[in-house]
Amino acid sequence: MMDHLMTEVGPDKVSMVDTGNFYGLPSSSILTPLVKLYLNTKEKKYLDYAEYIVDNWHSVADNPPYIVQKGLTGAPVHQWFPEKGKWTKAYEFISCVEGLIDLYQVTGNEDYIKASKNIYTAIQENERVITGGIGYHDKLVGASLKPEGLNEPCDVVYWERLSAKLLALTGEQAYANEIERLTYNVLLGSFNLEGNWGVRRLGLNEPHLVSPLHAFTKYHQCCVANVPRGMLQLGEVAIMSAKDQNELLVNLYIPGDYSNSLSDGNTVGLKVETDYPKTGEIKMALDTEKSFDGTLSFRKPDWCQNFSVSVNEEEMGKFEGNSLKVTRTWKKGDTININMEVGQRVIEIPEEKNFKAIMWGPVVLARSSHLESKSSLDTAFAFDGLQIAPISKPEQNDKIWMHFTATNKLGDTVELCDYASTGREYEIPKDPAAWEAMIKNRVETE
Repeated sequence: MMDHLMTEVGPDKVSMVDTGNFYGLPSSSILTPLVKLYLNTKEKKYLDYAEYIVDNWHSVADNPPYIVQKGLTGAPVHQWFPEKGKWTKAYEFISCVEGLIDLYQVTGNEDYIKASKNIYTAIQENERVITGGIGYHDKLVGASLKPEGLNEPCDVVYWERLSAKLLALTGEQAYANEIERLTYNVLLGSFNLEGNWGVRRLGLNEPHLVSPLHAFTKYHQCCVANVPRGMLQLGEVAIMSAKDQNELLVNLYIPGDYSNSLSDGNTVGLKVETDYPKTGEIKMALDTEKSFDGTLSFRKPDWCQNFSVSVNEEEMGKFEGNSLKVTRTWKKGDTININMEVGQRVIEIPEEKNFKAIMWGPVVLARSSHLESKSSLDTAFAFDGLQIAPISKPEQNDKIWMHFTATNKLGDTVELCDYASTGREYEIPKDPAAWEAMIKNRVETE
């Protein structure tokens, strides 16, 4: 298939940026599989074609997509060119950046990784909303300044993939902060209570949009298919081996049994027990066939003020950026206790001071018709003197994961739940023609 494509699209043929829509971004997203094909076959023609795709992005001066040269400037993506909504297709764009990182690892071209990191930061600062979702209606348009926050799960899964790729490449655990945020708010909120269907858009100040049936098929829609990919990747990301060192990176605090191989070939198991992020208490038990000298690096969340690690009841470790590193001789049966302060915080949009949101650790909180009547949801609630308290023994409600009370200085009280537990009561659409109707009623990104 790749060989056939190369006979039709390429130098002296149809230009890659002229294929399809969005200045060739969807077509260019073959960059990662193309690099993998080169690595598997060692045939230079595939590496040459990968380089052609990157060069072709810059074939028309100062015209989309121009990814590397614009990326090197560090400018926000939505400001690169006019008519931002007509070319900044989010997950195809991110897929191209992911491919650029893969190509860097083969060629060593520093411009590729520098541009990719700059683009990542630009998306984080200008496109990511409080839930961890990115973009608005699947475009990069400066979404972080929009209180509506209408995000596509597909975009978020590719944002997760890009975060995981940079995390694995650099070992910088700050990238896992993004994965944690999007996991608890977007991934968990993207499917219904039955787990058999999902949404096409997640709204903050707008309703969610349930996924229509895609392309007149019976059980398919791209967002519904992508969310499980995002969930499965968490097992690879939660605890991973550092690239070139005898070190384990503990990135996410998700209960489970994990097994990783160190650079010296030793296999290490970690059993994680916790109800995080409801609380900040995490217990781990280490299993290994033989003792080893190495480092366990524990991610300190970017919102957390107090964070400590004890090994066999002895507090230890030193901070390096977002990580608390413990280097010692590890042995079978070592116990690890992590304690971090998880609590409330209020988030604002810089240019929209009237819009505020409450978070509990990495989790966005929301009012919900599960907890109060729909007619009362629009009743204003003042944030002055806000105090949030978890309900330790909530009434049985299988529709809610986390449950809180919020009280302000006036004594007004409302109940809150985690954002992901809202808007999940819907069924699989039965009419494939709903896709056509959705296309006709798309919201303009401008």
